[in-house]
Amino acid sequence: MDIQRLLLDMPFKKFAQRGFLSHDRDLARLRFAPALWGRLTAADREHVRKAARTAIERYFDSGRG
Repeated sequence: MDIQRLLLDMPFKKFAQRGFLSHDRDLARLRFAPALWGRLTAADREHVRKAARTAIERYFDSGRG
């Protein structure tokens, strides 16, 4: 499944409506609300970073990149 579509479908819309997430106009960056990001532990933030890197690697390894 296309990462962009996956992120911008229902889960993203729900979080964006609540003000937790946003993205740049060109969709190149996804942002957590500063207040939400600040409430995550260092381990939680690292988990999010690793999950994002893994998803990006899978995307490019699938031959779509």
